[in-house]
Amino acid sequence: MLTSHWKGNKCYPFEMPNARKTEKELTAKQIQLHNQLQQSPQPVVDKLIADEFPSNCKVLGGKYFYCLNCGYFTNRKNDMQAHFGKKIRLMKCILSQHLRDSGEVLEGIHGIKCP
Repeated sequence: MLTSHWKGNKCYPFEMPNARKTEKELTAKQIQLHNQLQQSPQPVVDKLIADEFPSNCKVLGGKYFYCLNCGYFTNRKNDMQAHFGKKIRLMKCILSQHLRDSGEVLEGIHGIKCP
């Protein structure tokens, strides 16, 4: 997915970076940020959310299933079940505790989508 984005948008005029390595690095950063947010005081979390998702941000239409723990979301129930069925659970997502079957998905100022 990264490679097709990079090629389609001509993000790199010369040699492109390794997409698999980049994906692993981004996943590690996401997990680190997630863990930091869980340990941060609520005012810090509220400010970060308000900065990324202002009150006038775009709300995606449709019904979405989402994981309360990591923020994964999809409009396909089978994909959501597969999320919890992965053998390696980097974010420690648990079906009985984290599955939500309705909610809004917001698109932030940088194109980040989050339930």
